Amino acid sequence: MIKANISINLTKLGQNQAKISTSKKGEKWANLEIAIKDEVDQYNQNISVKFSKNKDNPNEDPIWLGNGSTYWTDGATPKTSRELPSKDANAVGSVASPFPTTTETKVVEDDLPF
Repeated sequence: MIKANISINLTKLGQNQAKISTSKKGEKWANLEIAIKDEVDQYNQNISVKFSKNKDNPNEDPIWLGNGSTYWTDGATPKTSRELPSKDANAVGSVASPFPTTTETKVVEDDLPF
């Protein structure tokens, strides 16, 4: 598991209405791509957020919406959803977790000052 804080520029969301889709229920959705890098930049951030690529125009310049940083990880490297086997292709909610599971308990040294 990875926990992170990200900030998104809502002005850019509003300026790119063509990237916002509407569901059958009338709900507004933005398909985003989130990248988590192994190194931090000069602002101590390692996460970037942008609109997902357009299938019809894959060479389009990316529209960056924000960035952030991870603040906690359990140390496990998650697998992609394509690397995981499906439990039952016909079952609803059958997508397996991209994170490996274990029954091991990790003992972590408490370094909090209180």
